[in-house]
Amino acid sequence: MIKKSIIILTIMLILTGCEESELKGSNNSKIVETIDNDSSSEEDLILDDIEDSNETEEINETEKPDSPEQVDKKEEIDNLKDTDESNDIKLSYYEHFIYTSFDGDVSTITFGSVTENQINFKILITKYESNVSSQVIIADNCIGTLRGDVLEFDFVDNYNNKGSGTLKFDKDDILLKTMIHEESPATDYSLEAESKLFREETYGDIKTDSSYVFPDSNSRYLKEEELTGLSKEDLGYARNEIFARYGYFFNNPKYASYFHKKTWYDRHALIIDASDKPEDYLNDFEIKNIELIKKIENKQD
Repeated sequence: MIKKSIIILTIMLILTGCEESELKGSNNSKIVETIDNDSSSEEDLILDDIEDSNETEEINETEKPDSPEQVDKKEEIDNLKDTDESNDIKLSYYEHFIYTSFDGDVSTITFGSVTENQINFKILITKYESNVSSQVIIADNCIGTLRGDVLEFDFVDNYNNKGSGTLKFDKDDILLKTMIHEESPATDYSLEAESKLFREETYGDIKTDSSYVFPDSNSRYLKEEELTGLSKEDLGYARNEIFARYGYFFNNPKYASYFHKKTWYDRHALIIDASDKPEDYLNDFEIKNIELIKKIENKQD
């Protein structure tokens, strides 16, 4: 009887130990599973935070408004521009001016007088003999007729070749293109060219003067009452003469023509453009005067 009791007790102890072992194994498995899941979740959250952070930075970078300093700088640069609302080509802007090319076949065009929508001019080339250069008129007495922004003309060159050409006005530059339609059998040369030319200087019977709208706009502050009586055109001249003193290279034919006729203007003195920082060459008088003139101009719009 005692032996049976011992055997039953032993069996019960063995069964109890197995259950505890299974329970521990089950709990350990759950703990490992929980750690893995938590680790994975934590990694996913970190990645999401990084992505969200990048998206936020991109949005902020895109939508971030300009600072007042940046806005002021943009306005100052805009004020440098020799802008003019009119896109009309006026041949009077080219009358008695020399245009020169630094490459291509044609070296120079000299414009003469203007009559209504026509202007006469000469085409010259540079010839080299014994290392000495000289300009030769290759097509004289050309008469161009303005059609839109293109000047059309016919010509007979020095070798009796007959052709036609166009002068296209591109800001203050000129694009020349010529074609020969009837070649002379007596020569192997013909004026077929494609060149870009730039305003160089005045010549001939052109009226020049030394006047300013405000000769002291670089040394005193202008007053609003001085400006309100001026036309919009004169306000534009007053604003741009501040830059012309520094040899500003004007892209607008209106201002290029106007200031080339001033005896004090020297575009070779110092080349500046709208990408330069205004404070690098303008003093406080000039900057404040530009701002005031621009303010009055905007009121007249």
